[in-house]
Amino acid sequence: MAQLKCLALNDTLNVTVVNQGIPPVAADSTLICEGSMNSYHRVVVSAIAPVLLFVMAVAAAHGQTFDVTIDSGASTVDFSISVNAPLQTVPTNSSHIIGNWDAATNPSGTRTIPGLVGGDPSANTPVPITSGGLSASGSTGSAPFHPAGRFCLRLEPALETAAVSGLAFDLLNGSNLTIGGTFSITYGLFRTVQPTCIIPGATIPIPVNALVTAAYAAQESGPAVGALTQTGPDTYDFSVPVTLVVVVEAELNGDPLPADPQLAPVVLTGTVTVGGTSAAISSQIAIDDTQTSPDPQVLPSIPVTEPICGGNLLINLTIASITVHVTSDIDLSAGGPQRVPGDFNDSGTVDGDDVQGFVACLYSGGADCACVDPDGSGVVDDADLGPFVQLLLGAF
Repeated sequence: MAQLKCLALNDTLNVTVVNQGIPPVAADSTLICEGSMNSYHRVVVSAIAPVLLFVMAVAAAHGQTFDVTIDSGASTVDFSISVNAPLQTVPTNSSHIIGNWDAATNPSGTRTIPGLVGGDPSANTPVPITSGGLSASGSTGSAPFHPAGRFCLRLEPALETAAVSGLAFDLLNGSNLTIGGTFSITYGLFRTVQPTCIIPGATIPIPVNALVTAAYAAQESGPAVGALTQTGPDTYDFSVPVTLVVVVEAELNGDPLPADPQLAPVVLTGTVTVGGTSAAISSQIAIDDTQTSPDPQVLPSIPVTEPICGGNLLINLTIASITVHVTSDIDLSAGGPQRVPGDFNDSGTVDGDDVQGFVACLYSGGADCACVDPDGSGVVDDADLGPFVQLLLGAF
């Protein structure tokens, strides 16, 4: 049976997280579990609360943390993408043309035989592609996307710093980006059976369509710290360098196209205006990134009808490498409330009801954890145990 997560507090305020009774808790320790505090905790608090409240007041004076949600309707993303991918042609038949004949499933299909003479007319033999590659591009044009997402923004005016944590975007937010392109392939003369035909060697373009169906960006780690400059009453400019992990989901001619996550260093700049217990933010991110994947990729077969005699062929391509150049301008309109450090259930105060949320963030993480991180680092970890207990005890 699952054990209850608890905080073990001893007389010197050393704190550990344990399963209740496992390991055994020292005799001078008391468990603070997921329920409310008992009378013993209140007695302890009466003795140390003035000191803890002073420490908390000093810490709170250093900054404010805001839980920022992007206003999708007022935010835009413009994309421009270009793709270049040479074909792998060595060893022979890495990329090739072949008929759609199959002895078991399609005996009436087209067979291919390389060259003008020779070969086995009863076989279906690949025709080598000797050179070629993909060139493709696409952009949002006059119809930008409207992203969704959130992040935590911590302002430290006294230190002239701003920190961003938990940054996560859905850049397309339900939209699709079409990338049109052409595979240029070169091959030698070959013959077909069913129908009987001679196909001269040539260099031909094959239209292809790629569809970017999703694009997500999440902060690699946190927090990211940058500069904060006051420009007016309760108004600040900020500039924070952030490394994003970008994941793209795409299709080529209707088939999934593999794509590895990529790192994109960016700078989040903008203006924040604080009004009471909330903030309004206008910010920008500019991306100009080129990524090259050197690993060969086998693409799904492309069925084509040969135009001279009407044979049914399959074009099988292996990309030797792929280079993608992306430029993007992201304009964000966002805002959100100030969050209280340690207030994991967003009730406005820190009390025993927040213990369960703290333990969940400590062990599992989550989107809401960074904004209420007890020590303001942007990450809920072991270093937050002491600060969280101080905040917790200060409420009683």
